[in-house]
Amino acid sequence: MKLKSKPLFLVLATLMLLVVVGCGGGGQTADTPAPLPIATPTPYPTYTPYPTYTSVLPTATQVPPTPTPTQVPPTATTTVKPTAIATAEFTPGIYYRQPFLNSPGALLISLESIPLPSIHVEAFDIRPDAIVYAVDDKLVLVSPNANTNTIIIPGIHQMDRPSFSPDGSKVVVQARETYTEPENINIYIVDLDTRESERISHRAFNEESPEWFANENKILYSSFDPQTGVSAHIYDVDEGKEIQTIKNGGYIHLAVSPDGNLIFNPIRAHLYDVDTGALVADLKEKILKALDENGYTPDSKFRGQADLGTFPMDAHFSPDGTKIVLDGAVKKDGKSGFVIFTMTTSGDNLTPVSDVIEVNPAFSNNNNYSQLNPEWF
Repeated sequence: MKLKSKPLFLVLATLMLLVVVGCGGGGQTADTPAPLPIATPTPYPTYTPYPTYTSVLPTATQVPPTPTPTQVPPTATTTVKPTAIATAEFTPGIYYRQPFLNSPGALLISLESIPLPSIHVEAFDIRPDAIVYAVDDKLVLVSPNANTNTIIIPGIHQMDRPSFSPDGSKVVVQARETYTEPENINIYIVDLDTRESERISHRAFNEESPEWFANENKILYSSFDPQTGVSAHIYDVDEGKEIQTIKNGGYIHLAVSPDGNLIFNPIRAHLYDVDTGALVADLKEKILKALDENGYTPDSKFRGQADLGTFPMDAHFSPDGTKIVLDGAVKKDGKSGFVIFTMTTSGDNLTPVSDVIEVNPAFSNNNNYSQLNPEWF
């Protein structure tokens, strides 16, 4: 029995030894599993930057900015007042237009022969430091040394007969809003700084010939109603409304006394009271008699307004309000044209102060108003 059990023990020991050696694995390579291959890393693709962003909105270089005022003339006129353009002053006196005979337009002339530069003017107003006249949608300011500023007024056209406000910062004009309607002349106040205009008259027929009171914020103008005639109106700028109407007292150019008390209608030679609108004096007969005594007769080449004759046709008060300068179409000694006179406000002492000034009736708006436009300041 002992001889049979010994080999079994050896077999078991041998098996155990083999198991131990197999689990240790320290020096064997045959049974060691092959290492896993190390994958070569796939490189990231080369970075391609995003395309540069292009805005769909126009850039400043694609759409030029609105030009600044310094690039669009007339910039100087947006801030220039009449006082700013003058380096001297006009000498007080009587000034008028000397019309060209072969074309529209005229030169500014001093009745007292004061030396002047060559200044072309239309119907004008004058202050010591500036003259203003209108050409379509432009106001032209001229200094005593002939420096000129032209101001474009948007929204109105065919401006005419400008008149300065007392402080010179504004003018009142007659104008049209369109070129297509023949009977839409109205009255507008224009600010010379801002170039803005304000319409102050709203009748369905022509309203013309504005005149700003010399020392008050009031404006005188005429309306041409085909049914009731030509009336005068006074507009209070501060109150923003019309405060007086003088029936049949209007005309193409009315004159207001410096104290604001009297209105002179030259074509009728009527004086009116500003406050009441009452007729103060009818000077027509006295003036025509004095005209005849001076050897003049009215010139029938000029039709006059409403068949009221051709003298007087235009007028302006003297600065002290004691006299009136007036003109009209007359004939004398074979000469035909316009003559400038002065007289007192009572119609006395009608005195010619110019020679016969030849004019062309073709440039006088149907021959019914003066081309001389005498102004006394």
